[in-house]
Amino acid sequence: MEVLSAGLGRGWLEWEHETIRAEIVKTLGVEPIEAVFEKIMALQTLLKTDLFWDDALIFENTVLAFNGLPFDFDLIKTCQPREIAYGVVAAIDLRDKSDFVPDVAEYVRACHREYGVLVFHPVLASMQPQYDGFRGEIAEHVQKEIASGRPPLENLNHANAIEVQYLKAWDALMYVQELVQEGKELASRAKQSS
Repeated sequence: MEVLSAGLGRGWLEWEHETIRAEIVKTLGVEPIEAVFEKIMALQTLLKTDLFWDDALIFENTVLAFNGLPFDFDLIKTCQPREIAYGVVAAIDLRDKSDFVPDVAEYVRACHREYGVLVFHPVLASMQPQYDGFRGEIAEHVQKEIASGRPPLENLNHANAIEVQYLKAWDALMYVQELVQEGKELASRAKQSS
């Protein structure tokens, strides 16, 4: 967004996709690779509409694009929980909005079930299911460990559900933290070069 706005002005948000591509080539002197162009299209959709919050397919495609992953407009698949967490963190950073429709929330829960993740990244807390019984105890313990900020044990006991779930929750936290830092460094370089 920093590079496009600095090079093309804020008007690019209203342009058609092919106009954006042509202006990037003409003004910035580069042909964007497909993964970058998909991020640009996802970014434009996010900034102009509420579809990220209102449509599970647009949500998924935006999450995949923000993570630099390919997507198919005709196919719904499951994103990894850490990819979802980063996509939502990035979206909320760009637009202070967090009220997802039930279909999107259910998509997020389904993806977490698919990957066997009980405890969601904090940015997804509003979609976090409340568990009963043993799963509830595991989730509660993992949430306390996440709040403590202690990294997982070096020698993971794969038979210990708490350790496994904590590692999955920690993985999402570290993944988001790493990508957010990369994004800040990119934005800083873009500002310095403009």
